Amino acid sequence: MAQVTRLSAQDASFLYVESNAAFMQDGALCMLDRVTIGTDEILQRLRQRITNASVLRKRLYEVPGKISHPVLVEDPDFDMEAHVRKLPTPTPYDVARACGLLEQLLSVPMNRAKPLWGIWLFDMQDERTGMVIVVHHCILDGMGALHVFQSLLADEGLGPASADSDAGASRAAQPTPLELLRHGLQHRVGARAQAVTQLARLARRSREHPTGRPSEKEASGRRRALLDRIKDMRGLGKGASSPLSAPVGSTRTIEIASLDLGLIKQIKNAHGCTVNDVVLALVTGGLRELLLASGAPSPTWKVRAAVPVNIAPPGTEGEGGNRVSNIFIDMPVDRSDPLDRLRIIAAMPKRSVKVAGFTALMSMAEFAPPLVMRRASRAIARRPQSDLLVSNIRGPAEPMHMFGAKLLECYPCAPLLSTNNISVTVISYADTLFVGMVSDPTCVGDFPRLKAGLLAESERLAKANTR
Repeated sequence: MAQVTRLSAQDASFLYVESNAAFMQDGALCMLDRVTIGTDEILQRLRQRITNASVLRKRLYEVPGKISHPVLVEDPDFDMEAHVRKLPTPTPYDVARACGLLEQLLSVPMNRAKPLWGIWLFDMQDERTGMVIVVHHCILDGMGALHVFQSLLADEGLGPASADSDAGASRAAQPTPLELLRHGLQHRVGARAQAVTQLARLARRSREHPTGRPSEKEASGRRRALLDRIKDMRGLGKGASSPLSAPVGSTRTIEIASLDLGLIKQIKNAHGCTVNDVVLALVTGGLRELLLASGAPSPTWKVRAAVPVNIAPPGTEGEGGNRVSNIFIDMPVDRSDPLDRLRIIAAMPKRSVKVAGFTALMSMAEFAPPLVMRRASRAIARRPQSDLLVSNIRGPAEPMHMFGAKLLECYPCAPLLSTNNISVTVISYADTLFVGMVSDPTCVGDFPRLKAGLLAESERLAKANTR
């Protein structure tokens, strides 16, 4: 049997939380200068480079009896043409139509019988080429997707073309149910052994002191840590309370925006905060505009954002899987002054905030039976601890080229949970911040207000910066 990569509990959770309305694929809309090479050459280049992104050759397999989380195994029938398509465009796409294509792809489930990603290329107006990328979150988080697709697509930093690895690769046989079952049982035994090891480690810690017990200071710290963990677990399933919270449908709508990164850094420097603080303040301003338009009374304006934090060890970002935690930020949407909103966000102790609920579950889920994990993941998704996702990814500082054409713009888009009606994803590229906003139009009315409010907030902060 080919090499098996087992999904971690966190990876698998993005499969378990899927429903008839919530699909967990990430997407991106990219715009390049006109790509002049043909489809055959594009496919040939990607076949030569797929070894740089081996996770994209692997497909999902369920373990019989679901005794272990699903696994990834190289697809014996992998075909690049099934994943990369050049769309016929007798009429070039405009931006709205390109966004519409990504909206459609985010509104339907991906085919789990094939590797969970795809690329669509199409001609756009103004002599540009559009490219939409979709990849399931169970195999790559945001930083992982950036590294993997950069290694697959970017012209920079790649040596001479290698042999056609797609056509010439050895084709491992599809794993049999018995092989998958054996692999799953081995993992279950290993998970139990790890649990025993963890308990033994805790017992040893209690005997580390000559008196057989820790000092009062250390004991107090451990009690606080235990109380924090209990509070985290009690928070599971409580859910956030906001005018924006409602069960999502399967339809998606997208708004995109771009911001001058130099201006954002000027605001950051003037107020002694971070770029991420400024991004959160801009989103807060956009949310305030959205809430004002909704007519919701201001006393009910309690909006909590989940902010992913990359915890991958350096150099492992392209290995696949998810290595993220969340911090939770209460967005000060009730404050009318944009500077107040920025100061409140900048003053929040974000780096010391406990990674609550979901991450507490993840730390134990590796030892939990998959059936328990499935039920817990779905329960959390139905009543999440946040109203929206706000993700900020540091992208390449220098311009990139793909298929011989310069990458001009890149708008990332993250999925929605069952009652999480908005996601905002930001990526820095060269001298620009590109923002992708996703929502369910049946839940969030007048969604373009978010974009308008975000852009207006950047102007207000920039003007305040010059006073």
